[in-house]
Amino acid sequence: MAKVGKIFKCMTCGNQVVVIKAGKNPKVGCCGKPMKERRI
Repeated sequence: MAKVGKIFKCMTCGNQVVVIKAGKNPKVGCCGKPMKERRI
């Protein structure tokens, strides 16, 4: 489960998404592929 405040980045286009609301099983994706959690 993605936690609020986590940053996910698309490895294809470089787009970034910040999780602002926790869900049961959010699917974070871009360019048709799952996004990877970015380590700070």
